[in-house]
Amino acid sequence: MSQDLKAAVAAGVLGSEESFRSLLQSVVEVARAIFGAKASSIFLFDEDTDELVFEAVAGEGAESLIGQRFPSSTGVAGWVLVTRQPLVIEDVTEDPRFSKEVAESTGFVVLEEIGEGADVVARLAATVEGLEDEQRTAGVKLLAALEEVLRRNEGG
Repeated sequence: MSQDLKAAVAAGVLGSEESFRSLLQSVVEVARAIFGAKASSIFLFDEDTDELVFEAVAGEGAESLIGQRFPSSTGVAGWVLVTRQPLVIEDVTEDPRFSKEVAESTGFVVLEEIGEGADVVARLAATVEGLEDEQRTAGVKLLAALEEVLRRNEGG
């Protein structure tokens, strides 16, 4: 949380950190509905690490993206931070500022050549990656079993 945000919470200008997160979540949900988007998100800039941090996400990736970080100068979000210019982009993958590497690392965007339904698998893998200890181990075993079943069915 930024120093300004902490100061606002301490001064009572904002309620609690939970209230702030709830407000951010409401904003992304409304934005997603207004634009008819598959997803929307809000990043906060962590000055100490020079990273953007997913703080609120609605739609695809909501379960696994909160708290994920990437360099502040990366992709569309980095461009917006540096230039202080808002953007609405119809197809982010067609924008030259889009960082395919960052999007793939979050499990949020899957390359089209992977095939139909791969986005579901990518979201599952990203969710499993975000689990802790025993749950993560169980999730990895489940994905491995799914892979084995699918390979048998395709003759591989």
